[in-house]
Amino acid sequence: MRKSVDVKAKHKQSVKATTMLESETKKMEEKLELVKRMMELDKEKRSLQIANNSGTMWRGATTKKGVKGYADSIVT
Repeated sequence: MRKSVDVKAKHKQSVKATTMLESETKKMEEKLELVKRMMELDKEKRSLQIANNSGTMWRGATTKKGVKGYADSIVT
């Protein structure tokens, strides 16, 4: 009798662990999908910047400033 009780208890633990892992997997898949969407939006944004010739997304990479005194303008 004791052996069947142990088997049933182990089965319950196994089912509980499986359910927990399935839940965590679903949450992680949702997070991954969100990250993929965010990356796709960012990629579209960069593509639009390039297509519109609006320059670069880096503020310090502007070509409108001369080299002389450049470091001072960045620090301040």
